[in-house]
Amino acid sequence: MIDIHPPQHAPMTRREFFTHLFIVILGLLIAIGLEQTVEYFHHRHQVAQLTEQMRAEAQSNLPLIRDSVDRLKVQATYIRSLEDALLAGKRSGDSVDVHGVLPNAGSALYVSPSRATWSAAQAAGLAALLPADQAELFARLDYNTVEEINADEYLHETLRTLISECVRGQYEQANPAVQHINLSHRDDLLFRLGQVDGAIRRSIATLALVEGGDEAILAGVHSLDGMYSFQKAAMQRTLVENGSTTFFGATPKPQTQTTPNQPSGTE
Repeated sequence: MIDIHPPQHAPMTRREFFTHLFIVILGLLIAIGLEQTVEYFHHRHQVAQLTEQMRAEAQSNLPLIRDSVDRLKVQATYIRSLEDALLAGKRSGDSVDVHGVLPNAGSALYVSPSRATWSAAQAAGLAALLPADQAELFARLDYNTVEEINADEYLHETLRTLISECVRGQYEQANPAVQHINLSHRDDLLFRLGQVDGAIRRSIATLALVEGGDEAILAGVHSLDGMYSFQKAAMQRTLVENGSTTFFGATPKPQTQTTPNQPSGTE
């Protein structure tokens, strides 16, 4: 059996109804506002944390980059020495007498700069919280870092090809003794050395771009335009002098001789 109870209070008037509705709506707006405020400050904290993590990664990358550039410059010097040795060989018919060059001390291996922080931020959706200019800067630096990794892979590929060419042409590049090799093999070796030289330059250039970007982050730059000046300066610091002409048996340009009527510049 259903019991029907009379209402405990009189029916609401229109004024009481709208007053009650206003209180409910006001409570919802306050709750939403508080939630948005908490989320806003949480996002600000995440942005600040991400920015600090990018700064820390840039700080740890810089010594690795500078060490890598130094190693690559040493390797570039060795490649030019091999080019000079091959070009200076004495030709006899279809053969040429050449010598190898002892390699420079130290390892040519280096570690590519890290890009883990930005990759993780993108995966977690944090990149979208950054101001547009700052997000563009981080994205461009990440692009430069990927290009450096690709350049590193290409350099190792050209080095492997060069070593294979040395074996095929029976040229012991690290042996300073005179060696008798086929002229066509000499030209092939010069071509491969030119490829390695170009790959080294590409690696140095991409490392310089990453170095400049990292320096910009440490300087508090938040825009692409601000980063470009740092990258330009880094590129200028890492210039590598040109090597020998190595296109299919080209010979070095003759050095200008000082005539008796010209001052030699020395006592």
